[in-house]
Amino acid sequence: MAVRFQRTAKIERGKWDEAMEFAAEVSEYMTTTLGFPTTWGTQVGGTYGMLHWFGDYENMAELEMALLRTATDEGYRALLKGAEDCFVTGGLTDTIIYMM
Repeated sequence: MAVRFQRTAKIERGKWDEAMEFAAEVSEYMTTTLGFPTTWGTQVGGTYGMLHWFGDYENMAELEMALLRTATDEGYRALLKGAEDCFVTGGLTDTIIYMM
């Protein structure tokens, strides 16, 4: 059964451009460097200033491998550190969905 991982983050006021650059950069890094295809987008309607990242995995084991790899990859962690001020503290949500 396929698994979709969705991460949602709320952009800090005045940080739209930096957050969009980060979203593209981290998605590209996940896809090309780590080998986990990742897409991203902005929310239309609802809460303003929300970014979403999506990754589809064959199964939960593959998702777990991706999460472990990102937690230990220095390049990924450096990207996150560089974007700390782009997002509202506590405004991050991760969702795991079994695809039917």
